Amino acid sequence: MSYGRVLSSKSRIISINRSRQQATKNERLFWSADVVIEADIASTLTQIAAVLRSDPDYKGYASSEWLSSLSERDTQQELSIQTKSLQNTTDSKLNPLRVLYALDKVLKEDSIIVVDGGDFVGSAAYIVRTRGALQWLDPGAFGTLGVGAGFALGAKLVYPNRDVFIIYGDGSCGFSLMEFDTFERHALNIIAIIGNDACWSQIAREQIKIFDDDTGVNLKHVHYEEVNRAFGGLGMLLSSDTDTDKLDKFFENVIEQSNSKRKSAIVNVIIGKTDFRDGSISV
Repeated sequence: MSYGRVLSSKSRIISINRSRQQATKNERLFWSADVVIEADIASTLTQIAAVLRSDPDYKGYASSEWLSSLSERDTQQELSIQTKSLQNTTDSKLNPLRVLYALDKVLKEDSIIVVDGGDFVGSAAYIVRTRGALQWLDPGAFGTLGVGAGFALGAKLVYPNRDVFIIYGDGSCGFSLMEFDTFERHALNIIAIIGNDACWSQIAREQIKIFDDDTGVNLKHVHYEEVNRAFGGLGMLLSSDTDTDKLDKFFENVIEQSNSKRKSAIVNVIIGKTDFRDGSISV
């Protein structure tokens, strides 16, 4: 985040917040606002967009060189990720990127996606497409793990006829996995996908590199799917024994079973190691 350090000194800055105090927080460290608007951010941007569209001389920026360059970078990044998703992992387990592409392929447009984790969730943010406003709920900028089941519970109660998914890391799932008992008792067909690499990978990556110490980062390939079976819900194990060409069919079957039986489901996915997020630091 850098508190605005990355902003050019030549940039003109407009700060919008319902609270003027928050709008000017950290000001003059690396930036100063040219304009401060004390208002709701979404409403303000919506009104600005409406005014621009009503201007007959406004032609938009769709053809600008800047947007074209951004679009080209996005395209190149997507191609790079797709290429990595086809590679074998260093330990011959399922490629997490391939798993996430298969999941994204079967999600409905009204699906609500809750993410709670580090490395697996960080990868999902590149691959699993947000379906709409308020349909992607995550731990926020400071990574407050443990929000998964609570967010999913609230979303399912508000939108009982929508599919609600939790994408967990195997470390973060421990914070709220017991809520699947709640889901079962209240017949809430929420589905969790746990990326299980037996490690706090986002921490381990740099901790081991910097400190040469793996204290506290190694886990086990626990059978999390059996936890939900004990509650009376559905539990599935997805490993390298599964035909990778049929991953999307596997997820379609999970969704169909969960919805038809009105039962929650945990899919425990045994994933391998990739270099996709090398360089991301969280120590």
